[in-house]
Amino acid sequence: MTRAARRAERREILASYPDPSPFRRLYRRLRLRRGGYDAIEGLVPRVGTVLDLGCGEGLLSQVLARRAPTRRVVAVDHDPRRVERVRRASKGLSIEAVDGSMTTVALPPADAILLVDVLHYFDRATQERLLE
Repeated sequence: MTRAARRAERREILASYPDPSPFRRLYRRLRLRRGGYDAIEGLVPRVGTVLDLGCGEGLLSQVLARRAPTRRVVAVDHDPRRVERVRRASKGLSIEAVDGSMTTVALPPADAILLVDVLHYFDRATQERLLE
C-alpha cells in the first residue's frame, strides 16, 4: 500500500468517527499513524475470521476489514459505549461488534486472534486462560 493510499485510508477511518472532542480525534489520528497496524495487518490471514479482543473503538478492526473485505472481523470490547462507536463507524464493513468481556463472551472459531494492548489489565491466571 502506498503512503498516499494509507493517508487516504486513515482519513476515511477518522471521518467515520464524528466526535466534537479534539483530544479524542488526536488520539485516533496518532493511534492510526503510530499503532503498528500496518505490521499487524500483514500478519493476519486475508480470508477468514479474525477476533480483535479488547478492540476499543475498532480502529484496528477497520484497518483489517478495509484492506481485505473477505475477512470477517469480530471486534469485542467490554465497554458498551465503545462497541456502539464501532458499530456506527463500521457500517458497510465486515465487522461484527460484540459487547462483552473477552473472558466470558462466547467466541467463534477464528483464523487469528488479536490482543493489542489489553493483557496487562488482567492477572496472570486470566492472561493464561485467554492465551490458551
